[in-house]
Amino acid sequence: MGREAFTVHDAAVELELPEEAAEELLERMVEGAVLTMPGIGTGGRPGRPRYQFHELMRQAACGSGALEPVPQ
Repeated sequence: MGREAFTVHDAAVELELPEEAAEELLERMVEGAVLTMPGIGTGGRPGRPRYQFHELMRQAACGSGALEPVPQ
């Protein structure tokens, strides 16, 4: 999960959590400005919120070596 938006289902699979627990975690991360919600119903999953890491969080992770920089 880098620059691309993802769904609750995607996060639940990655985190090995039930979808309800993943959704609660994602909502807390939105409230804390770690994630943004770029849209609902995009990417082939109509009506489902999509989440994305805030650009500043991505830059911090790339600067720490935790993520590979994404070419623009």
